Amino acid sequence: MDLTVFIRRLEDPAFKTTPQTDYRELTALILLLDIAVDDARSTKLDLSDKAVEKEFDENIEEFGAAIKDIMRQIGNPGAAFISRIEAKEVLELVSQRVSDTLRSKPKAKHTLFDGARGKPQEDLESERRGMQSFITRVNEIAGNRVNTKDSTN
Repeated sequence: MDLTVFIRRLEDPAFKTTPQTDYRELTALILLLDIAVDDARSTKLDLSDKAVEKEFDENIEEFGAAIKDIMRQIGNPGAAFISRIEAKEVLELVSQRVSDTLRSKPKAKHTLFDGARGKPQEDLESERRGMQSFITRVNEIAGNRVNTKDSTN
């Protein structure tokens, strides 16, 4: 299965939103596309090859981005446009499914606690000195409190 076919299909005029767009039809098209994509794999796809795996994941990201572009075209529909809201919900659902379940491996998550990725060593030394200075000051303040309590008794 070649995901580029599906990505090109999303560029078709049927997926462009205009004031005359039938959003129920757009919703149906997106659902059919979701069914057709399935798990985006074919028997010819060898994900044990790192280059193939990387290209596959890049295609998945591009496909998800194309779906999100359609969703952005709809904008922020008001409550009076239920069909637009439903279309956006389906687009969001398919976009999440594509990005969360079709990749060969889960996307790497970066958090504040992951450590210093790519930080130069001198930055780490600066952080260590700053932390040591902080701890020294806290200990001095705590020591002064203990001494003042002892002298008042």
